[in-house]
Amino acid sequence: MENSMDKWGRCFMRYIIFGAADVGREALVYLGPARVECFCDNYRAETEVEMKKVVSFDCMSEMYKEGNYIIAIAAGK
Repeated sequence: MENSMDKWGRCFMRYIIFGAADVGREALVYLGPARVECFCDNYRAETEVEMKKVVSFDCMSEMYKEGNYIIAIAAGK
């Protein structure tokens, strides 16, 4: 999926959050679910978190070759 338009026709970037634990969930709230494509987490792959799919890094590399995405790394303390 490429960049999307909001309801006013403005283009916005799509994000993939690397890390699906607590800090990744906080990032989802901060960025907003409409802007987040999925989570990437090798330890939780093939699951869902907050109604977003979680994929492994290898899977993400294959699935999202096209388009522009920002990878947001969720780093804890």
